[in-house]
Amino acid sequence: FGPFLMGLRVLALLLIAVSLLVVGLLAHLTLRRRVDELALLLVVGQSPGALLRRGGLESAAVLLTGWALGVGLAQLGLWSLGRWVMAPRGFALPVFQAEPVALSLLLPLTGVVVGLALTRRRLRRMDPIRVIERRR
Repeated sequence: FGPFLMGLRVLALLLIAVSLLVVGLLAHLTLRRRVDELALLLVVGQSPGALLRRGGLESAAVLLTGWALGVGLAQLGLWSLGRWVMAPRGFALPVFQAEPVALSLLLPLTGVVVGLALTRRRLRRMDPIRVIERRR
């Protein structure tokens, strides 16, 4: 089973890498949709640091809530599978395993970090007056 398990681990790492890329791209798309709002807030006197904190807290709340719901539903599904499918056949299915749950936490954390990095980069290069004039 050695080569097979190694192949599964490589496949899992590739899936994680692709998932991280997708989360980063979604963070970038969200940022692009809010450029006008960020420019307006900069013009009225908000500091870039305050905008970064606000954006980080917002994205962390959304991503961590989604992660918690996903972990909860996965645990419920595993418990149901273990109780009604595996247990009658004499197999024990461990419901909670800390390593996969901790590893899955990388997705929302990466989303927050990538989102903040892209927002910071965008705020540094943004001319808020030009963005507002472009809206006309």
